[in-house]
Amino acid sequence: MPDVSLRLTDEYGNQQIQTSKKVASEAGRYDFPLFGPPRRFFLSVVDPQGRPLSPAVEIPHGVGSTAEAKCHWADWQRQ
Repeated sequence: MPDVSLRLTDEYGNQQIQTSKKVASEAGRYDFPLFGPPRRFFLSVVDPQGRPLSPAVEIPHGVGSTAEAKCHWADWQRQ
């Protein structure tokens, strides 16, 4: 989905907002580099003012059954 923004918030309230890429081969994709200690992140679709348009989805990074994962993939669908 072009021109859609996602907000990634960690369990401490730190957040990043990214808008989908515009290059044709990567349209609708996002990058959120994840560094630092193991923690839980929460991902949601937001409007241009940063207001949530979707429920937050938990992304456990470095914890739980996927603790060794170096990359996480979330696949959003418009409903």
